[in-house]
Amino acid sequence: MVKLFKQLIGKLASELLIKIFHKLPVDKPIVEDRTSSLFPHKKQSGSKGKIWPYFLISLFSLLIFRGLRLFFFSPFLALIQVRLPLLSCLWISALTGIGLDLLGASLPFGVYALSFTLASLVLFRLRRYFVDKPIGLVSCTVLFSFLTTCGLNIALTLLDKPLPWKGIGILTDFFVLPLFDGLYAWICFSMPMQLIDFAKKQWFHFLFLKKEHKKEMS
Repeated sequence: MVKLFKQLIGKLASELLIKIFHKLPVDKPIVEDRTSSLFPHKKQSGSKGKIWPYFLISLFSLLIFRGLRLFFFSPFLALIQVRLPLLSCLWISALTGIGLDLLGASLPFGVYALSFTLASLVLFRLRRYFVDKPIGLVSCTVLFSFLTTCGLNIALTLLDKPLPWKGIGILTDFFVLPLFDGLYAWICFSMPMQLIDFAKKQWFHFLFLKKEHKKEMS
């Protein structure tokens, strides 16, 4: 029964990958004239934007809160789906997964790399359906976390090391933890960007009023 289940999962995964690769534009970057929910003050005009601050936040969060069961790089990997072309997303996702594979000795090597790559493949195609507001990063992170969890279970099943399937475990891994990843994305990513953008607007407004005041005094 387990062997049949693994064959079925492998067949479904291979068909999904073939379908995604067949329909996705690999070399075409995302070029849209709209404001990003992750960077409200920047326009998406073909620029990759600054993604390294998100990587550093994810890395520091992993080092500080390593004991928490969170996919700390989910917001960063969700961000690149709307900023970079497909091949760049796949490379970054794979390299990020390899880095986590080197740190996580409890799972077989390559599991995170495979899971992040599969999640990026699926999420890249769905990137245009996310709302262009701060909640966009949160919802994108939740979905990426869910897809990564699916990828981890598929990879471990194919490696004859499946996770125990229990009712409370399925509810926690597939639904509760992705919501916590979304909360983490909002607290550590969306909210700071909103505060920075608000502070910049207030500062420019202050400079404008100061300039107008000088004109009136003169």
